[in-house]
Amino acid sequence: MAQGRITTATGGTSSRRAPPTAAPVNVASGRATPSTQATRRPRSSSNAAASSSSVAVNGPKPLFGVEIEIFVKLRPELEKAIYNRRRQGEQLDEVYWRNWNFTLSNEKGNQTLKDEQRECVGQAIEALIEGALGPSHGWKCEPDASLKEWALTEPPEPRKWWGIEIISPPMSAARQWRQEIHEVFAAVSEEFELWTTTFCACHVHVSPGPLKSSKYNFDQIVQIACASHFWEEAFKTILPEERKKNRYANPNNMVFATAEYKSVSHYTWGPVFQSIKNAVGTAQKWAGQFAPADRHQNALAMFACLMAGAKVTDPDPSETAERYLSSNFLPLPDLGTIELRRQAGVASAHSAIQRALLALTLHVSALQYDFGAAASRRDYPTQAELKTELSAAIKKLPASCRGDRFLKWEVVEVLMREGKHLVARWVTVGRTRVRKVCREMGIK
Repeated sequence: MAQGRITTATGGTSSRRAPPTAAPVNVASGRATPSTQATRRPRSSSNAAASSSSVAVNGPKPLFGVEIEIFVKLRPELEKAIYNRRRQGEQLDEVYWRNWNFTLSNEKGNQTLKDEQRECVGQAIEALIEGALGPSHGWKCEPDASLKEWALTEPPEPRKWWGIEIISPPMSAARQWRQEIHEVFAAVSEEFELWTTTFCACHVHVSPGPLKSSKYNFDQIVQIACASHFWEEAFKTILPEERKKNRYANPNNMVFATAEYKSVSHYTWGPVFQSIKNAVGTAQKWAGQFAPADRHQNALAMFACLMAGAKVTDPDPSETAERYLSSNFLPLPDLGTIELRRQAGVASAHSAIQRALLALTLHVSALQYDFGAAASRRDYPTQAELKTELSAAIKKLPASCRGDRFLKWEVVEVLMREGKHLVARWVTVGRTRVRKVCREMGIK
């Protein structure tokens, strides 16, 4: 098999090397390899202030957060240095280096020891981020055993990789958030190699902003729920094959308004949108049993469960609700966010920024789209319609969200040689780089 992964602009991985990022790419492995240490900057909050020119006077300023599932491995030169220092009896200041298990394999078994190792990995990465962003940065690194480290075969030394999740704090689209993501990746890459596979995903939580206290109202939630159904067929066309239908991010129409969705050509979009509006009424009616101060929160919780396939008559709708959906409404009552789970993993700041931009533009588009006018349609929107819509949406976001041409990228199917076989692979590349990338990948 090819020894590398390319993270795509809209949510997937394909064999071989990644597009250029702020850090040079190791062509042999497809991993980001920074050649210089990132420039440090002082921080006083989870998001450094942007200049006034980068903040739109009017228009949406949503908040968002990213959850990056990724595999990491200690860089060989650092691993050797720490190992030698410990063998010589040197007392290391960092508890994670003192507890690092250099002989532990990530293969099946040894669950307790592997949990302890992942804790060390998380502590080391959080320390690197603190060194880059300063204290109180808000980023977290948590172990993620669900990433199936034991199944890795492609990266060098596959038994030394550990699955983690890097979680950002809430970030404002009106701030210099892209620079922050670049600095996080640069910092982590100083001591760790990065790898992503089809096991990984990049989830993006979005709330309306501009403040943490700003919450979705039901009119906005209905708009986003309508969008999650309306754009599904077009959305799939900009996703790689493994994300079109993924057990951890299934299309929302698989559990809610399924029959109505399949019957659009006969009965229009009206019944789909009406089902969503009816779910709001059902949730609010159910929440009427609670004290007035608690009704809205309980209505949010029930609506989220209904959108996730639960029934109001279920003994515990939160137990029957399906969390693994493309647009996940279940975080609404506790976090005030809606989570886009559909996009795949990333191994570079550039790809993480692309994931965030796609989630933000989908959010802005959903809130402004006229679904009343669309209710009489008997067809599913096309990719061209979606790209036009997202192109308009990004212009409504603050200037700090512009500069990454994620809509100028295309998905192309190419034949690649893997061993003795030619196999089809989907590769996402910029239009002007198609020939260059194909040449680098050995494709004629």
